[in-house]
Amino acid sequence: MSSQDLPPEVIEHVLHRGCAVDRHFCLTLCLVASWTRRLALPYLYSMVMLETQSSILNFDRVITKTKNSSSAVLPARIHVRSLWVEPISNIVVDIFNACENLEYISVHEENLLWLIRAPPRQHASLPSTSFLETATAPNRNLHLWIAKKRSHKWTLYPMKTIITTRPSPFLSYVTHLRLDCSAGYDILQNIKYLVRLTHLAVAYDGSPSQDLEALSQALRAAPVRDICLVLILIVDVLSTAKRAEVLSWSASLHTEGKVHILPSRTGNLRAEWEDEIKKGTNVWRKAELKDQQEITLFGERGR
Repeated sequence: MSSQDLPPEVIEHVLHRGCAVDRHFCLTLCLVASWTRRLALPYLYSMVMLETQSSILNFDRVITKTKNSSSAVLPARIHVRSLWVEPISNIVVDIFNACENLEYISVHEENLLWLIRAPPRQHASLPSTSFLETATAPNRNLHLWIAKKRSHKWTLYPMKTIITTRPSPFLSYVTHLRLDCSAGYDILQNIKYLVRLTHLAVAYDGSPSQDLEALSQALRAAPVRDICLVLILIVDVLSTAKRAEVLSWSASLHTEGKVHILPSRTGNLRAEWEDEIKKGTNVWRKAELKDQQEITLFGERGR
């Protein structure tokens, strides 16, 4: 039986499965025919990774200025669910405004400052009211990953220096926050603005800026009292003494939320983020599964 003998529904099902697992397959379908392009675009735009200045400029032009030639294709911005941004640019604000269905975003601290402070800019192709001004609905949950900063002369400034006279709408969307190894815990000193934060994950490699007492203070100051905390231990750089110090700290921590210790190693942050988006298993879920496995193991040993 050739592919021409298969029902159209079967062919579309196979193509959908292929698009879900392979980005290059999506790109190929965009070049085959108009109907395969329409099928592939939602998958292609669901996870966007911007690595260069030219890529962020081009993407901004596509989602905020390009009009769709076919009514059968929704605007590209509608399909964006996750966004990884490396270039440092205030254009990140325009992109964030446009992508109203965004659920996951990874930015450097410099770009985070733009998102916190910069006023939203209007585009002719977008609705008259900006996303940052209107998307305050309770059901909007944003996972924020603060990735490694580019310039070390800019230190610990985003949440530490935001204008307190006007709370940042952007921060009010964040329900899940993860800090990578380069971020010091002082960045959390204004955690009070994260009014909907329920999950926090921080990496620990023993750097001087990663003060466990500062982390304790942040947890006590958080608006949500029962935050689920995952402390990611970078075991390939931590000494035995440092590991013991962390375990002692977590045992003495007084908090209403759960505290998980998750061993990890220095790795490719982008690959880890991409894998988390594709598989849908984030660091909090991994920590819970690890704890469940340990409980099961100890229970079997106790019999």
